[in-house]
Amino acid sequence: MESSWNNDISSFRDSLKEWNTNVFGDILKKKKKIIRRFQGITNTLDQGNNNFLEKLRGQIWKEYQDILTQEEILYYQKSRSKWLEFGNRNTKFFHGSTMIRRRKNKINLLHNDMDNPISDPNILESMTLNFFADFYKDNNLDFPFVLRGEFPILCDEDISIIGKNILHEEIKHAVFGMGGFKAPGRDNFQVIFFQSQWEKVKNDLCLLIGDIF
Repeated sequence: MESSWNNDISSFRDSLKEWNTNVFGDILKKKKKIIRRFQGITNTLDQGNNNFLEKLRGQIWKEYQDILTQEEILYYQKSRSKWLEFGNRNTKFFHGSTMIRRRKNKINLLHNDMDNPISDPNILESMTLNFFADFYKDNNLDFPFVLRGEFPILCDEDISIIGKNILHEEIKHAVFGMGGFKAPGRDNFQVIFFQSQWEKVKNDLCLLIGDIF
């Protein structure tokens, strides 16, 4: 089941990439293009009335609002914000939050064992690898595992609960209890995808989790 799920997710991800390139398109490019169209129509209307262009300008303005919403959501997802609401055109804030988080997470300098500052990327990479290699290496010390006291005895009811199959409602409760726009998992999908498409993915997802358990 896990192999089938991974194949389906991989195939779906490839389809999304193709759709994004050929159908949805680059949001920022679409925004610039539609602004140019809107300005061109406005300049023409300044020279005289034209019912067709008036109607077209209204349609383009609606498309522009949709693009602004898409842009806002895009940067909202990248910023991993969890408390602001949509609707106030918070794109600049979200974009700023994304840049700040990336700068915070970027390591530009470390101090070596001699307390000298190091900024060379190659040396930093080597220092990082050596640190974790030393940190996780086997020190060959063998500490015997000693039990103190006794394990509590489970009653029959507790034993039956542990052994029962996980319910679909329990899985749904866990999925919808997660932050929708938090960092994506290993499949690169944010939780909002599974929440918004629950009716489509619930059967396969519940089967997968049931097999794992």
